[in-house]
Amino acid sequence: MKSHFQVAVIGGGIVGCSILYHLAKLGWHDVVLLERADITAGSTWHAAGLGNSLYASPVMARMVKYSLGLWGSVEAETGQPVDYHNVGVLVVAETPDRLDEIKRIYGNSQRLGSGYEFLSGTEVAQRVPILDAKHVLGAIFDPYGGHIDPYGLTHAFAKGARDRGAEIYQHSPVVALLPRPDGSWRVETPRRTLTAEFIVNAAGFRANEIGALTGAQLPMMAYQHHYVITENLPEIEALDEEFPVLRNSDCGFYLRREGQGLLVGTYEKDARTFGENGIPPDFGQELLPDDLDRIAPFLEGAMERVPCFAKAGIKNVVNGPICFTPDHNPLLGWMPDQRNHFCAAGVTSGINMSGGIGLQCAEWIVRGQPSEDLTFIDVTRYGEWANGNFALRRSHEMYTERYKIHFPGEELASGRPLRKAPMYKRQKDMGAVFGTSYGWERPLWFAPAGTEPQETYSYRRQNWFEHVGAECRALREDVGIIDLQTFSNFHVSGPGAEAFLDIVMVNKAPVEPGKVVLTSMVNAAGGIIGDFTMFRAGDGAYALTGSGGLQGIHMRWFNANRPGIGVDIVNASDTTACFSVAGPRARNLLACLTNEDVSNDAFPFLAGRDMEVGGIDARVLRINFTGDLGYEIHVSLDDQVPLYEAIFEAGKDLGARNVGMRALDSLRIEKGWGRMGYEFTSDSTPFEVGLGWQARFNKGDFVGRDAFLDANERGPRWRLATLVLKDGDSDPWGSEPVYRDNDCIGEITSGNFGHTVDKSIALALLRPDMVEPGTEVEVEILMERRRATVSESSLFDPTGERMRS
Repeated sequence: MKSHFQVAVIGGGIVGCSILYHLAKLGWHDVVLLERADITAGSTWHAAGLGNSLYASPVMARMVKYSLGLWGSVEAETGQPVDYHNVGVLVVAETPDRLDEIKRIYGNSQRLGSGYEFLSGTEVAQRVPILDAKHVLGAIFDPYGGHIDPYGLTHAFAKGARDRGAEIYQHSPVVALLPRPDGSWRVETPRRTLTAEFIVNAAGFRANEIGALTGAQLPMMAYQHHYVITENLPEIEALDEEFPVLRNSDCGFYLRREGQGLLVGTYEKDARTFGENGIPPDFGQELLPDDLDRIAPFLEGAMERVPCFAKAGIKNVVNGPICFTPDHNPLLGWMPDQRNHFCAAGVTSGINMSGGIGLQCAEWIVRGQPSEDLTFIDVTRYGEWANGNFALRRSHEMYTERYKIHFPGEELASGRPLRKAPMYKRQKDMGAVFGTSYGWERPLWFAPAGTEPQETYSYRRQNWFEHVGAECRALREDVGIIDLQTFSNFHVSGPGAEAFLDIVMVNKAPVEPGKVVLTSMVNAAGGIIGDFTMFRAGDGAYALTGSGGLQGIHMRWFNANRPGIGVDIVNASDTTACFSVAGPRARNLLACLTNEDVSNDAFPFLAGRDMEVGGIDARVLRINFTGDLGYEIHVSLDDQVPLYEAIFEAGKDLGARNVGMRALDSLRIEKGWGRMGYEFTSDSTPFEVGLGWQARFNKGDFVGRDAFLDANERGPRWRLATLVLKDGDSDPWGSEPVYRDNDCIGEITSGNFGHTVDKSIALALLRPDMVEPGTEVEVEILMERRRATVSESSLFDPTGERMRS
């Protein structure tokens, strides 16, 4: 019996079996799966088996569409029946806001291929004859969706993996995971002990048990989920063909045909956890006691809309545990601070996503990175702060609000405030409306006196529109104060610091003390994984400032690529505060706070220095994200309030105003500047998004250099462009398709209203032949084609004179 494998996948549900299948398909045959009971035990076997590709996220939509394609092919490949019903999925809207939501999803879905349809209530009734569609305002139809037998699909993945050499051990619970000096793992079960170069935690609702064996904890919780199956119904028996799977999010139910009856499920408000204090050791392929009273209100809504359901007898009630994370997205990727431990947990819609997740995880393990940008579902997006009460409260909201409309820019309230900087109370007293980044509260905008500091959401312009506009104009006319405490801060020192940064960054690390350099960081495929400000201090150490929400990913990358000695890397993000002062009077404000010469000659653009500001030791960089004259002032978090008070007092006579993150986003889009996770992703190269100028190929090798050069020689697939849209009552948010003569030529990466240029603006990745200034295009927003024009350049200060003055 073999005792060593390349990969040990822990968990024999749909996700684990799909990962095993795809590892073997990519050529890694020396792989094993360990399941504590039988394959499909856990959440998989009792799943409703639904699938649809209607996601607001293009990445998720593509992953699921790949999954649905496998549904149609894996049976022929393996001979294992999967009972795939490719009947499509209908998502209906009964309210105007829901109609806007599905219009947005419909527009985004067009990039996936033809076949998606937008239907009226009458057309919906024709597709689903048993539905009373009088409440339906519209619907979107996904032709690729339907339902499948989870048991059969999982066993098809398992057979496909075995056929390629993979091994599967059932009734083999993992009881110990011990790291070895070479990075591999000792994996112990009651029956056997083996070693694996990599381990994959795909243990479903037991993922935290497996994580705990390595000292890790995951922010996720299992919840009890009901659906019912009816007796045979004459109305179903009379149908000539099967109707599409139906999802009514406004009423809160999903429904499909099951034999000659119906399967109806819901996500009730009175959600109950499962295994909050530990999963029972012997729980596997069992169900939980049903509690129909909890789901009765939603079943009654379904009965009103599907009258035959009201007459049906209930044959079976299914109540089983499924996993939820704080944002309803999976937890994928390499576990931080551990070697060769991959996480594939927290997958609520495991059947739907199984193929896409299996492929992406396998690519990540075998090739070093997935083919999609999975930053938004990377396990490192949560730190230790997210475990415990936050995970419980936020995952509870995710379950109970499963069908809630989630608007662009929405901030969820559960589990907050969690991480509060010293300025939190002061900002709250000033009317701050807060959002979060990496768990920290941060001001989004400031409500003037007499205005309720509360956000109301819509797919149209929201209630903060005019207040954010006032903040933007105040900064452009005088000076704004922006709290940037949630940006990341890394300190890199040691004799090998410069060489290390030259290896991981595309730009050359500054040699001259006091110099600031802008740089991107790319992966081995040349895709962007970081965007940094890099400063060299007088002592030879470096300070890096980047996206706070990506600090876990970046620290993991630094650790994976640094040499064994000579480099010390400290993540100082949680102990550092930063305020940006920006606008035409920013220099005047800084001069009031220091005895240093801050004239343009003495302190030019892209310079930095350590100095006293308001009597506080600070690091000041001549850089900011508004595109205006400005500075970033970095201090210890303990000095955050004293620094702010000094800035605020000095700025009173200069028209200084607090400015939140919503205004900052508008200002950077006016300037045409991209942002990590939007314009800058691992799916784009620096040349494609206007950052090619940063690359210093003459400095020697760096991670991704060859792929970077190869991509440039092949030519860009896309180019980043600024679009100016014609008037409307909504602005683009991102992912909207861009058309030229009904040909989809690209997509919006982010958008906003430019309050100081009085225009609706979008940044977009377009086909290279479509970025000529003056090119007329159309942007689809809520199923309305809005005329737009490719701009000559950034709309604010196109020559950069203001920020360099």
